[in-house]
Amino acid sequence: MAWLIAAIGSLLLVGCEGISVGRYSEVEERSFDVDGAQSLSLGSFGGNVTVRAGEGSTITVVATKRARREKDLDAIALRFTEPGGELRIKAEKPGYLGNVSVDFEITAPRGIRANVATGGGNLEITGMDRAVDATTGGGNIDISETGGEVSAVTGGGNVTVSDAAGATKVTTGGGNIDVRDVSGSIEVLTGGGNIEYRGQPQGGCDFNTGGGNIKLRLNSDSNVRLELEVPRTCEKCRVDVDFSVDGQVTQRKVFGTIGSGSEGVVRAMTGGGNIDVVRR
Repeated sequence: MAWLIAAIGSLLLVGCEGISVGRYSEVEERSFDVDGAQSLSLGSFGGNVTVRAGEGSTITVVATKRARREKDLDAIALRFTEPGGELRIKAEKPGYLGNVSVDFEITAPRGIRANVATGGGNLEITGMDRAVDATTGGGNIDISETGGEVSAVTGGGNVTVSDAAGATKVTTGGGNIDVRDVSGSIEVLTGGGNIEYRGQPQGGCDFNTGGGNIKLRLNSDSNVRLELEVPRTCEKCRVDVDFSVDGQVTQRKVFGTIGSGSEGVVRAMTGGGNIDVVRR
């Protein structure tokens, strides 16, 4: 697992050389009537992105170019296209140009899908009713109040997902993950951070860290199967479950059920930390 995380981190961090808070800046504002549109897609070489749900059928975009030299602002290109059912936003720069970035603040109808990718920067997406896909080469991701599936990938940052109604998948090359009040299946993977989950698991839920602690706060009336394990080579590592478990329970492994076990399976593994399952 550790080599997989390292590979993901190396791949995603390729585009991060252009991230900076430049001395010079230039703001561009655009509005689009997207009545009936299905999705918003944004791709950028680097910068922070915020997407928030708004009312009506308009997408508003505030893009702030940043550079250390004023003349470099003109070399940053912002492209907006509207193929059927989609608004596509693209920020581009010449390959030779470093120390530049573009920050985006976007308000969009809550009923469209959001697909956001940046070569390096923080991402915040709030209030969308449909699927959210967020990728950054190196930054934090915060996704909340979503009604669809969530995918969040960062090469090296913390990830928070809260109040999500669909299946959730989170990957970070080296940061902490906090998942709260998420229904549906969950897949969480970090190369070297802590994981915290709060909720009532449904279906398959997997939590894996290469070298951190895992804390799972479950509802008192949960009915799940537990498959929890810490490495035998870690003398201080332990598994502690604050529920009555029907099955195998040792210091380093718990395989058994809470309640009837009918609602889902919770699998957790750490390469060098503790696993705690506690009541909410």
